[in-house]
Amino acid sequence: MKAHFLKLLNYNTWANRRFLSCLQDNTVVNNKVFLLLSHILTSEEVWLCRVKGVEAPVQRLWEIYPNATLPLMLEENSSQWLEFLNNCSNTDFDQEAVYKNTKGESFSTRLDDIITHMVNHGSHHRAQIASMLRQEKIQPPAGDYIVYIRELKPALV
Repeated sequence: MKAHFLKLLNYNTWANRRFLSCLQDNTVVNNKVFLLLSHILTSEEVWLCRVKGVEAPVQRLWEIYPNATLPLMLEENSSQWLEFLNNCSNTDFDQEAVYKNTKGESFSTRLDDIITHMVNHGSHHRAQIASMLRQEKIQPPAGDYIVYIRELKPALV
């Protein structure tokens, strides 16, 4: 089980890096693109704090962060999530994390469900970014999980 979630997190980082690179390599007019990427990265940090049982830093989930900050956020999130997961046992994925959402409501959710949600959340918003990039005639990167898997294990020729 641990290997599965490590693979999902590595996929998520791979996809975030591809989209960030695309934004850095192109002139993007629509600021909502940067808002969505900032939201993805901030959400990942908040979820990590929740599963660790620590207070999330005071951040707005819907704030555009400076372009110079985004790569740092991405790499820090990736590093911290991988460190956290590498210290988990297979039984930890069944454990419930107790946390409050941004409205102050209390919840208890299994670690495996939180990670699945977080990766799906990122995929959802990256798809929105891809659509916005196409509207600006910018080719978005492929961000599909299967593309990631194919790059990990190239087809035999």
